[in-house]
Amino acid sequence: MVLSAIGGTHLSLDISPTQLLLGRWLMTRVADRYIPGLRSDRVFFACADALKPLPVHRLQADVAYGLGVMNHLPPQAWADHLRELRGILKPGGTIFHVLPNLDCEVYSRPIFTRQFADSGSMQYWTQFVSEDNAVAAFREAGLSDIRTAKLWRYDHDAGLRYLRIPEVVCRRIVQRFGSRISFRIVPALQRWARRSAEAGRWTGRPWTLRQPRHLAVAGTCR
Repeated sequence: MVLSAIGGTHLSLDISPTQLLLGRWLMTRVADRYIPGLRSDRVFFACADALKPLPVHRLQADVAYGLGVMNHLPPQAWADHLRELRGILKPGGTIFHVLPNLDCEVYSRPIFTRQFADSGSMQYWTQFVSEDNAVAAFREAGLSDIRTAKLWRYDHDAGLRYLRIPEVVCRRIVQRFGSRISFRIVPALQRWARRSAEAGRWTGRPWTLRQPRHLAVAGTCR
């Protein structure tokens, strides 16, 4: 939607009609508060399956962006999906995917592994995506200038490492005392951590408890 504010056209694709309805609701009710210059007439929504041909004209897009797509697809389909995206790009266009970072310990916790193993769960993942496997799929799809980065959040590698600390503290408390401890303590600790950092109390300290949760991979279409 940000692209619409700088003169571009944005098409959101999802296999879930419910998610598309949510996207439309966010655009009409919420997004204009956060995106100055939002042009709703340049934002479109359509149902699509990442394992099938996309309802998009060939050679017309500048950027194809996927958020948490490849981890829902069988590994043998990754390169085919990327080739489909490549087909809708103009020469010199970019494919940019953000995926769960396999190396982050958060995804090894039982609360995650149980959901990911359940094919009936909304959180079912067919495969964790390692950096090497993702890069290999991009290469197999014929993309060049492949770059990767590990991100703490979806859209940026923020320097706010302290926000990782409340999660670690709460997890260790629960491990020690059991689930009687309310997880409502997490937002309270995060607010305290943010206020402390904004007050300059932790400036320059190398907090190492933060781990990047996401892997970004980008490649260029020649």
